[in-house]
Amino acid sequence: LTELDRLSEIVARAMRLSRIETGGELLEIAPQEPGRLLQSALLHVAPLAEVAGVRLEDASEPQLPAVRADFERVIEVLTVLLDNAIKFSPPAGLITVRGSLDAARPAFVTFEVRDQGPGVLPGERERGFERLYTGDPARATTGDRAGFGLGLAIARHLIARHGGQIW
Repeated sequence: LTELDRLSEIVARAMRLSRIETGGELLEIAPQEPGRLLQSALLHVAPLAEVAGVRLEDASEPQLPAVRADFERVIEVLTVLLDNAIKFSPPAGLITVRGSLDAARPAFVTFEVRDQGPGVLPGERERGFERLYTGDPARATTGDRAGFGLGLAIARHLIARHGGQIW
């Protein structure tokens, strides 16, 4: 039953990725406060961080301007990034999120997730956003939480639909 549930989730996420890629999933764009987005994402992953024994910290710049975004979709992207950071962080590690004005594009806000894990190998940095690519499972610190290789692909398409970039 566990494997059937896992397979069902893979199929559902792959179908969702296809809808996002083709523009079939509508976004509800409205002004959003960056601090609220980050705090909501941190609340979503706080139980996972506690189990993994890692700390979460918000080091955002104060009083960032509102961004035009779909609240739930941005939370989803931030949660994927934070979940990956938790998965690859050492015990007692620190994960920092940061919202800041984009120096190159002052009308944009950059969201950053930084952890103390092993990092992504240079040759895998672009591949990590490919559908079904999972990288080397030996680098994860919590091997019981292997992913499907869809989260970052979904995140990239959602951010592109918002007119942004993810790396």
